[in-house]
Amino acid sequence: MKVLEVGGGTGRFMTFFRDNYPQADATLLDLNPFFLQEAGKNDRYFRKFFNRQDSRAKNDKVEPSELKVVQG
Repeated sequence: MKVLEVGGGTGRFMTFFRDNYPQADATLLDLNPFFLQEAGKNDRYFRKFFNRQDSRAKNDKVEPSELKVVQG
């Protein structure tokens, strides 16, 4: 599954989406470079938390892919 969020800001909604679909090929598009920087930080935190806490990461070896951030 591929997902594009347009006007994604700091990526908070995308972390909730990816919690349900961790292996989705996700791209976040926003105009503001500072928001995209925060979206990258939120994604790194989400992936670290997911790998430590989520049972799917431990039992099923599910690992979320890195979020692609695009300025445009």
